[in-house]
Amino acid sequence: VNAAAVLGMLALLVTLQSLLRPSSGLAMRGGGIDIGRALLDAALSSPLYKAVLVPQAQRTMVETAERNGVPWRDALDWIKARGPWRLSEDDSAVAIPEYYRRPFHAYEQGNLCWDAAWEGEIASRAVGARNFP
Repeated sequence: VNAAAVLGMLALLVTLQSLLRPSSGLAMRGGGIDIGRALLDAALSSPLYKAVLVPQAQRTMVETAERNGVPWRDALDWIKARGPWRLSEDDSAVAIPEYYRRPFHAYEQGNLCWDAAWEGEIASRAVGARNFP
């Protein structure tokens, strides 16, 4: 166990404690507290989620992909080099749902950002290589 993991757990416990207060509005199921939901909410609202867990998950994804024969870094460099990448956001003919711009997994700008677009196919190959070697 490393220091980042310990700090993450401490932050998670503090956040969980605040969620379990009666005034927190935590969803109740069958008269009891939904602990699974509370743990997930605590983890996602922890400041360490973005500072520690997201970067670690990204590194793990890249390293796992490369161990399974998917050249993540080289493929990403190749895709980015095909640019310049531009998109006019002034195009009123295209209606973009707001949920595409909400934070999602490792993408703070949502699934409609360049990083998500560049990494989509690579991530799909990485997951496939891991699950179906």
